[in-house]
This record gives sequence, structure tokens and C-alpha cells, in this order.
Amino acid sequence: LCSGILKISASKGAFAAVKRGGSAVTWGRDLFGGDSRAVAEELLFGVVSVSASWHAFAALKDDGSVVTWGRPHAGGDSSRVANELRSSVRCVSG
Repeated sequence: LCSGILKISASKGAFAAVKRGGSAVTWGRDLFGGDSRAVAEELLFGVVSVSASWHAFAALKDDGSVVTWGRPHAGGDSSRVANELRSSVRCVSG
């Protein structure tokens, strides 16, 4: 994390950093989004920005899709709106 970081976002107890090249890394308390293993493959490339809520994160990708993780009932589980987040999203704000 010493170089190549474009932006860092913070939830209540975790951080997510967008790196040059389009990947994202996370750390901190699991329940606040520090554990992104469930979406790790999706965060390896194409990440444009990451926004945080109190307990979750949302990453906007260069294809217009959105990836979410963190506490499920606080925004980390976006499965009910997955179709709307697959493409054509222009911005995400937390």
C-alpha cells in the first residue's frame, strides 16, 4: 500500500483502497467490509471508485457494474437488485 493508491474510502471499521491499474484492496473489521474475499475476483480489475456506508462498500467498475460487500443487511448484499447493478451505473455515492 505504499504506492499506487488512488483513493481510500472508509466505513465505520474498515477501509477500501482503489489502486492504480484498477484493483481494490480492503482491510479492517470483517463486519464493516474489511473482508472482501467473497468478491475478491471482481476487485482484481476494472475498479473505478469505491464508496462506503457505515457497514458496507460498493465498487463501481469500468463496465458500469457495481460490486458490494460488507454487512449483508446494511448494503453488503445487493442480490435483490443485482440486475440493476450489472451495467450502465454511472456513479456510486456513500
